[in-house]
Amino acid sequence: MWFMKKKQVEERGIVAAPAGGFYDILVNPFSAKEPLRIATAYACIRLLANSVSQTPLKDFLYSADGKKAQDSTQLTTLLRNPAPNVTYNSFMSTMLTSMVGHGNAYAYIVRDTYNTPKELLFIPDNRVSIQLMRQISNTHYYTVTLNDDTQLTVYPEDMIHFKNITIDGFTGLSPVYYHSLTIQVGAKATEYMNNFIENSAAISGVIESEARLKPDAIKAIRDSFGGTYGGAAKAGKTAVLGDGLKFKQITPVSPLDVDYINTRKLNDNDIMRIYGVPPPMLGDISSTYANTEQLALIYQRFTLNPMFEAIQQELSLKLIPTRNQSTRKLEFVPNLLKMATARDKAETLAILKREGVMTPNEVREEYGYSKNVGGDEITLPLNIANEKLHKEVLTPKEDTQTQPAQSLSKENSDLRAELGRIKKQIRNSK
Repeated sequence: MWFMKKKQVEERGIVAAPAGGFYDILVNPFSAKEPLRIATAYACIRLLANSVSQTPLKDFLYSADGKKAQDSTQLTTLLRNPAPNVTYNSFMSTMLTSMVGHGNAYAYIVRDTYNTPKELLFIPDNRVSIQLMRQISNTHYYTVTLNDDTQLTVYPEDMIHFKNITIDGFTGLSPVYYHSLTIQVGAKATEYMNNFIENSAAISGVIESEARLKPDAIKAIRDSFGGTYGGAAKAGKTAVLGDGLKFKQITPVSPLDVDYINTRKLNDNDIMRIYGVPPPMLGDISSTYANTEQLALIYQRFTLNPMFEAIQQELSLKLIPTRNQSTRKLEFVPNLLKMATARDKAETLAILKREGVMTPNEVREEYGYSKNVGGDEITLPLNIANEKLHKEVLTPKEDTQTQPAQSLSKENSDLRAELGRIKKQIRNSK
């Protein structure tokens, strides 16, 4: 069993925190899986999960010389493969899908005998509940329910918990729960259009009969007419009626009459606001090119960066030993150049190379080119070189062999005066 039971927790004074997550449908009848059946909500969750899972997470060591990424530590190995046959991308994508869609994401930390993390195991959020202890302020633990309904206790230091915005500090709020009405509008609009296409016919109206029809006859006529002329695939057929039946045409209510398109646009914008995703990120081409580029930077700054900070703080707290947390930190390293246009990227790299921030080979690596011999050295133009380099290159050294005559004469007179002073001291001593 990969969960380890710890000391018994006193049950007196313990209350369960509200789940606020995926399985709040006990009090909220709207299905938690409904957003994944709505194109806009699905696209928002997918975009956020992919944006984070594709961003490298590195272990940095801080010192007086600055920070340096470590590539061969136990922690970096764990992040590359959090569990057997699980990659970093897969693990982080699963965690983000749970957090963004349900409000919370959990992973149990498996440790070795030296208390070093060796595996990170994802736990579905519907199997985790948070227990608060009233006697001790801000103290809680997690109860995990296994497949056989066995409940195990896990303490915070052994549980990675990604959470959405929270009002109690323990449980993330679920967008599904708090915005169920908004999401239901999108679901109902989609259902309406599907029903309209499925049930529409070329002739829209009612069938009248002068004779009084029995229920069985009404059902037979309705099924026959609907089966023959109903649906988009059978539109345009000619209706033939008999037995004194008459067809009375009525004007159908079309999607245009109920302003279906604008309703869907407004609902899509509401869903994108909930998840903090600009419309161009999901294929909205109504924005101009310049606006799209600015919105991408806004998405990075106001949506991804806060998410990066919360996740890297949680991972650093739980995975780095307490004694090393002042000098080590897990940090996301987003490559903003991937978001830039080809022209902006080339100009940025040229500036970074010219200012001595990047080497020529690092610039070549951004474009997938092989390294050049001697390309690992920083190159600086003389007009922006540092003062020391500027003096060494441009300031000529003094030639000691061709000193001015006045300087030599003064030096000889000083020597003669010193010799006279020494002779005088010798005579006085005798």
